[in-house]
Amino acid sequence: LEENLATLKSKNITPKFMYLISVFQNPTGITIPLKRRKDILEIAQKYNVPIIENESYADFVIDGDPLPPAMYGMDDTNSVIYTSAYTKFLGCGLRVGYAVVPDPVKDELAKLRFGTSPSQLATMAVYNYLDKHGYEHGLEVEQSLMKKRDAMLSALKENFPDTCEWTKPNGGMMLWMKLPENADSWETLRKAVDRGVKYNPGGLFRANRDRNNYLRLTYSYNTPNEIHEGIKILADVF
Repeated sequence: LEENLATLKSKNITPKFMYLISVFQNPTGITIPLKRRKDILEIAQKYNVPIIENESYADFVIDGDPLPPAMYGMDDTNSVIYTSAYTKFLGCGLRVGYAVVPDPVKDELAKLRFGTSPSQLATMAVYNYLDKHGYEHGLEVEQSLMKKRDAMLSALKENFPDTCEWTKPNGGMMLWMKLPENADSWETLRKAVDRGVKYNPGGLFRANRDRNNYLRLTYSYNTPNEIHEGIKILADVF
């Protein structure tokens, strides 16, 4: 990170901001540890690059250690904007989120003019649901995600060789898988789709579309049995 920012500075380029999904990141499912958060903050402040921190997946803790504090709470220079959303928690169609911003940034945001406004109906639906039910739904989702994640990890271990690696997320909805160097997740995608299995090639998350031997798997939608069958098919096509 620091090397990249130093290179940009040598070219008189200052990034507008740094965007981070700090908890159960998409696509890898990893969480940025506390020390790394401190390092990122220090580097960002050194090069005067503000941070937009997205914790939309933080509502889906499955197990493991407590989450580290948000970078917004660790910042003392008004350089971090904290964002989250209810789209993952209650439904993607809601498109309702929120931000916690430093006072200087808040004043600037107030000057902006947006073409559209958040749906008042969706906003009130979220408010009323949370007012009546609190985090009850979240607890149910966590239990469901735990069963599905465990099913996927078990199926991967049963069906893929030791030459393959994958993350073991403590929450969220996805994991990141590394295949042998000669594998091509783009080329194999059609074969998998023809047999009813979908995934996201790793290159989809890269600006230059490389890392073709990587892929993202999600476990939020299917049942544990469907996940087991899907992983068997995936192992077969690769």
